[in-house]
Amino acid sequence: MFSVFLLAAIAQEQATRDPAAWGSDHAGKPVPVYEDGNTCLFCHRTSIGPSWQTNRHATTIRGIDDEVRAKQLREIVNGAELVLGRNEVLRFLKRSESYGAMGIHDAKWSLRENAWRDTNRQARGEWRAAHFGERCAGCHTSGVDSAAKTFQMLSLDCHTCHGVMVPEHTEDGALMLLAKKARTLPEVEISICGACHLRGGASRSTGFPFPNNFVPGDNLFKDFQADLSRERIAKENPGDGHIRWITRDVAINGEMKMTCTTCHDVHAQSSKKHTKVAKQPVCFTCHIEGEPMQRVRTYERHNATCEY
Repeated sequence: MFSVFLLAAIAQEQATRDPAAWGSDHAGKPVPVYEDGNTCLFCHRTSIGPSWQTNRHATTIRGIDDEVRAKQLREIVNGAELVLGRNEVLRFLKRSESYGAMGIHDAKWSLRENAWRDTNRQARGEWRAAHFGERCAGCHTSGVDSAAKTFQMLSLDCHTCHGVMVPEHTEDGALMLLAKKARTLPEVEISICGACHLRGGASRSTGFPFPNNFVPGDNLFKDFQADLSRERIAKENPGDGHIRWITRDVAINGEMKMTCTTCHDVHAQSSKKHTKVAKQPVCFTCHIEGEPMQRVRTYERHNATCEY
């Protein structure tokens, strides 16, 4: 539950912009053919390479043998090759005979309870061929084609955040989105991050819980609809609530001083930068007003989109 101060701060906001008013998108258009991240690591092998192999974005899907918490479950979920999930549940995947397709099993292993989330379901669990491409692929794989329900690469590769590779960026790093030297527009940045992190939204054109053929640089809100209302923000858990707040600030209110990377460093897997940001209302989605900032709200994580 948000504080009275927080609710009052939300109520004072004045919506000034249509979030879909700028730019274009790739909904229904061909997906670019992306460079494999290994190509990027040829040059970035010393700065990014050592940590990227274990980065959470790079391991949204990983081999079942690389997930120690899943090894003992391999024989129970017959045919499982890969897993997704990290803090709440593990889901089990296997490659399809079709290119860029994946089957996902009904079974869910609860990491908090160290037990099957639904033993009856697990006992009669089945592999679902279309479910992954319609529900999960958009945020767990790269180069997703919504019409074909296929993907180009497992997990999230470099282009998921930085966009289509510009050959000249070897001479001018500012040509790539979200590069250190780049001046990525705030509305572009929140579109990139929101494409996965605005959970609970849906594509207008497909109905899937991820945008239709999103390419970094697109305006996410041309096709993707997410409730950014003050009322929805107030009802959210702190984790999802602060994401919607920042998105609303930029996309609707035109407030450009704070974006996702103001606090988060994806490569370092760190949010330490947020300790250097001046206190403001959005801070109290997670912190508790009037108490030491070291104290944060505790909450259980549940998400209908991700089925836990």
